Amino acid sequence: MKGETVNINVLDPLDYTSITVTLNNTTVYSSNNIVPFSLTNVQPGLYTITASGGQSPASVGTFFVVNATGSFNTNTGVLTFSSTNATPVLVNVYSLPSDRVMVLKPIILTDADR
Repeated sequence: MKGETVNINVLDPLDYTSITVTLNNTTVYSSNNIVPFSLTNVQPGLYTITASGGQSPASVGTFFVVNATGSFNTNTGVLTFSSTNATPVLVNVYSLPSDRVMVLKPIILTDADR
């Protein structure tokens, strides 16, 4: 979600020596070490993570940050979801241990959407 922290843990760095995160072709994070890291106050959009260096070809992954709001009316049982940069397809609601309710929305982007 917009403004929240994204924690990223690289599970198998192989022989990669650097990592770069970009949003709209602008670097928002880079490191010469493959270690867990956090992005804070993230903005909406499609992010690209690239691990490179060493003998292996670059490894590229993506994640999408949504600028959205969700609310649940306990009287009517209606869940409302709205977003400035995503369209709901399926909404899952989880009650977290901190009593915070999180609305998770899996969104599959086509190349045309990207």
